[in-house]
Amino acid sequence: MPLPTKVDVRRLLGGLSFFADLSAADLDGLVAVTSTRLYSAREIVFREGDPGDAAFVVSHGWLKVVATGPDGQEATLSLMGAGEAFGELAILDGGPRSATVMALEPSLLVVLERAPFHELLRQSPTLAYKMLLVTSRRLRSLSERVEDVEFLDVPARLAKKLVELSRRHGSELEDGRVRIKVKLSQRELGQMIGATRESTNKHLKLLEEHGLVEQKAGIMFVKPKGLQDLAEQGSARVWAAWQKR
Repeated sequence: MPLPTKVDVRRLLGGLSFFADLSAADLDGLVAVTSTRLYSAREIVFREGDPGDAAFVVSHGWLKVVATGPDGQEATLSLMGAGEAFGELAILDGGPRSATVMALEPSLLVVLERAPFHELLRQSPTLAYKMLLVTSRRLRSLSERVEDVEFLDVPARLAKKLVELSRRHGSELEDGRVRIKVKLSQRELGQMIGATRESTNKHLKLLEEHGLVEQKAGIMFVKPKGLQDLAEQGSARVWAAWQKR
């Protein structure tokens, strides 16, 4: 896997929402203090509870965010691919990491240490404002996740998550379907929606029977419009109608 050039890193950082409006000089200064790290498949980037001493941007590869419950069981919270950042909130206060991040495959990350990041924050009101927006979006996302588990049934949560994955990690095909690029086990998908593997498997099969999902060699092909309708219309009613056929 080739290491990114400074031009590649500049393009990667400039594509992030919170760096998009930086001046050319600030962005060049940021690039100058970055480094790169290569992680092998299943290697841990950081663990829950580790100090927040750096932020990361994915140059190549796939990673997953995992939380550990009181009983020691792990739950997959989200996936990250090229062009996505993580760990940027913990470096604001240097507090402990709230989750573990693991590489799913060989992954190349651009690393920004806490000290130069804070120096740039002090110099750039624009960046400080953007970080406030990032924090707000993260809190809103967390609140939505809690509400989904509380108020949506498993089919609706599954449909909504597949739509989200298709938007973040999908490529549209000529027939209107979207191919979700990253491979997910049913256990991992179930963890992301707060459901058991058995329940996730059951509802995925029903989605397949009605043409909204297709699985081939671990890769999913989905129809986002139909899944979005299912999530919004009240999946319990739709599911009951399907199961009576």
